Amino acid sequence: MKRPESERLNRLAAIAALIRDQHQAAVARHAAACARTRGLLVDLDAPMPTLSELPMPALETAAIQHTIWSRPQRIRLNERLALQTAARLNAEAELRNAFGRALALARLAERKDL
Repeated sequence: MKRPESERLNRLAAIAALIRDQHQAAVARHAAACARTRGLLVDLDAPMPTLSELPMPALETAAIQHTIWSRPQRIRLNERLALQTAARLNAEAELRNAFGRALALARLAERKDL
């Protein structure tokens, strides 16, 4: 028959594993948010299509207007990416702690001499 301490450790190990899985999902969500923002930044740098039917001064004006518009957008997206990256790094630190706790409890629960 299992000892009560062993059963308690098994329950704690199971709970720690669930918490670890939650932290792992949080890291994945933060990484996906960073990837979406990076994609938006790449889209801002995409070359504008050339429209041959427009006169050259109109194309140059459109390119200048796009540059003027995209500058604050790029700044905003870079700020968002910095915040998302910081959140991802914090989530990764929490995941490392949760992983360590889950591993330690699992090893304790596996020990036969408790």
